[in-house]
Amino acid sequence: MNTSYTQTIDEVIEPDPGDTGIVNRVFNYQTLSSLLRILGSGVLVASLSILLFQGWDASSDISRYYTLLAFSSILAVIGFVIGKVVRENKGARTFLALAVGATAVNYTVLGGLALSTFNLVGTDYPVFALWAAPSGAAVVTAIAATLLLLTPVVYLGFSVFARQSAKRFTALYVASNLALVIPFRESFLVGIIGIAMVVLILKQIVIARRTDSALATREGHFVIGAQFLPLLVLLGRNFYLYTPDEFMLTMGALMVYIVLRQIATSAAKAGNRVNQLLEATQTMSAFMVALGVAAIITTSTISASLIIPAITVVFAGLLADISLTSRENAGNFRRAAAIVFGAGLGLNLFVNPALATALVSILSGLVVTTYGYSVEQKSIFVTGLFGLLSGLAYQLQDVARLFDIGNWSGLALVGVVAIVLASLLERYGLAIRSRALAWRSKFSEWDY
Repeated sequence: MNTSYTQTIDEVIEPDPGDTGIVNRVFNYQTLSSLLRILGSGVLVASLSILLFQGWDASSDISRYYTLLAFSSILAVIGFVIGKVVRENKGARTFLALAVGATAVNYTVLGGLALSTFNLVGTDYPVFALWAAPSGAAVVTAIAATLLLLTPVVYLGFSVFARQSAKRFTALYVASNLALVIPFRESFLVGIIGIAMVVLILKQIVIARRTDSALATREGHFVIGAQFLPLLVLLGRNFYLYTPDEFMLTMGALMVYIVLRQIATSAAKAGNRVNQLLEATQTMSAFMVALGVAAIITTSTISASLIIPAITVVFAGLLADISLTSRENAGNFRRAAAIVFGAGLGLNLFVNPALATALVSILSGLVVTTYGYSVEQKSIFVTGLFGLLSGLAYQLQDVARLFDIGNWSGLALVGVVAIVLASLLERYGLAIRSRALAWRSKFSEWDY
């Protein structure tokens, strides 16, 4: 046998690990198998997307759904067979991951079928995405069949990726998908359910990560990421098929903020750039939430005088919350929160002058001034003092309108007050001056 020919074949089959050339990468069977897995996954995802809008045949919608249900189950069966018979883990896990993802598609279609029959609030559904069921009984039967077939599929997939937490995340994933079946699309209800889903998912992830080290691996990240798939479908469906209103946009921004907060908490040991990026995105999402609350007030019957206080309180509160997860800029975020709170409510007095806004300005200024004094920071103290003095000035202005200096009693009162002030200065002037100088010296040592 030709030795050089044999050597050439061996080099093609088993390329030199140190050679990173394009030829060796192309003929590397491991690279080829990865490419085929990616291609196959993409084709399957595309076929599921086509089914959602066009279908695979001209049969009824309920028949198309059962075809999808069978297809999703077959994906899991193929993955199981490849793992047990062929004993190839990567392909098996790919099919199981696709089956888990296809489960969300099934429940999305179930949501369309349920809406066509149990439309609780008369929602109009776009024709191009309409799924119609013949009866309510057909929908209930389809839901039961889906739970019966796909719950074991999800459990099998999560058992492969994170066995210890499989039961917890299977129950959570199925419950999240069932939220897609609820037959309404109103932004208020969708937003409330979305917030509840975010909080529940994050809470379960935090609990599971304390005891399951597998969740820190790539497979564990898939299990965690899969929990958010129904939530993304829930929001994406409303944003794509309907025109989102102010409430929906605000709830979306709040969900983003909650998720970023949890990521920031989990990434406490990450590098400075990662933490700075998280803090910046948290700040932007917090501001969007505050603007969203203002937009909700603007389009409602609530008084417009509450717009500035709403933005101020929400944004300042979220900035204070960011300080709890910030590793190096906690003090800066607390300072920003105090400044926003004091300055915003003080500004509201000038935009909406009234007794109530003056009292709010005085109280908020007093709180911020006290906080600034306790932490010895000039910017916070001065901001609080601005709000406090603004409120007091407005009150004194109202009092001055009631005071008639042209009357003898008014002149007498001015004279009495002047003499009392002179007496106080005469008696305590030196002490007041010394205390003022001491406080000034101390104030100069405070941080900005």
